[in-house]
Amino acid sequence: MTGSILLADNDMASARLLQSSIAEALPGTPLFHVKDGEGAIRFLSGLALLGDHKSPPTPLILLADANLPKKNGLEVLEWIKTQESLRRLSVIVLSGAPCTLMVSRAYELGAKACLAKPGDLAGMRQLAESLKIWVDFGEILETAGKEEPPGRSRATAAGEDRLPR
Repeated sequence: MTGSILLADNDMASARLLQSSIAEALPGTPLFHVKDGEGAIRFLSGLALLGDHKSPPTPLILLADANLPKKNGLEVLEWIKTQESLRRLSVIVLSGAPCTLMVSRAYELGAKACLAKPGDLAGMRQLAESLKIWVDFGEILETAGKEEPPGRSRATAAGEDRLPR
């Protein structure tokens, strides 16, 4: 798997549990962690620097706690919605106490899912296992975006008609 996951969570104990669960469920999947909404925006805009001073890759999935400091999960979603380059990013909002208003707003802003944040290792493992389909789907979309649509050659994609006369 080549896609990465960005986890935005200020609860370090919860983040560590989820990180280990993801590493177990999705071995080899790069996982990055930020502690607040501003960190998520910096990472997604390419301004964050990794240890080797390269810009981080755009992740396939953002797991964002709804109650992040500095900018909450909904504010991060509002920013993402304005970024054309992030239109394929799957955002999953996690909340310790999801309310109807927050969930509705998250979906309006483009969240793919709003989930209750698991409070124990078994719940974190279940969430990590469910991410497999999101990672696989994201990689399919990335691949599809780089290939010609089915049934079209490069010539027809360029506007040349290849139909028999």
